[in-house]
Amino acid sequence: MLLNRNSNGYFGYCEDCEEYHLLFNNLFMAFSEDKLNNFLKLIDEVTPEADIPDHEFNSGKNILLPITNPNLLFLVSVEELSSLKTLIFTKDLKNIF
Repeated sequence: MLLNRNSNGYFGYCEDCEEYHLLFNNLFMAFSEDKLNNFLKLIDEVTPEADIPDHEFNSGKNILLPITNPNLLFLVSVEELSSLKTLIFTKDLKNIF
C-alpha cells in the first residue's frame, strides 16, 4: 500500500512482508513498526540548523541523518531533508500510529 510519493521516492507498507518501505533517492530502507517509530523520532529531531561544517566533498549536502551504523553516514541538503520529512510524515501514518 502506497502511503506517500514525491520526486525523491516513495513510502509504503508491504502487507506481504509486514514492513514499511522507504525509497529515498538511491537509499532503500525496510522497517518493522518498532524500527519505523524509532526512525521517525530520529528524523523528526533533525533540523536544517543541525548541519556539519561545509566540506569540499559533501557537495552542499551538509545535514547528517542519524543512523545506527557508525561507518555509514547519510548526508542530505536542506531541500532533501524537507522532502524526506514530507514523504514520511503523512496524515495516513499519523492515523496508523
